[in-house]
Amino acid sequence: EAEMGRPPAGWGEGLLCHATRCLTCDNVSRHREPFLHLSLSAAPARLGARRPPRCSIEDALSAPQQLAATLRGADKYACGECCALCDANRTTSHVRAARVLVLHLRPGRCERAALRG
Repeated sequence: EAEMGRPPAGWGEGLLCHATRCLTCDNVSRHREPFLHLSLSAAPARLGARRPPRCSIEDALSAPQQLAATLRGADKYACGECCALCDANRTTSHVRAARVLVLHLRPGRCERAALRG
């Protein structure tokens, strides 16, 4: 039986690596994080478009907005080198995929063929 918050036996966890670069001192810190599911944005809808653009799972996984973020304002990064809250760039990479990948696709449209292995 699976514990609450843990995957059933055999599912395995994926592994993400987050790298954060302080924009004040250029120090880069990295940490790894296990994951059970990914929440992805499918192709953004265009204003006035009758249908949202089509995308594949591969497109959604490799989209730059999925892999990078700028931390500023209320989300500033606590830099260990500067000992201050600083603006920073964070990138995320997939180190290891889960054996069973659970995806949450936010609004957009994806090709059904891409879901079939």
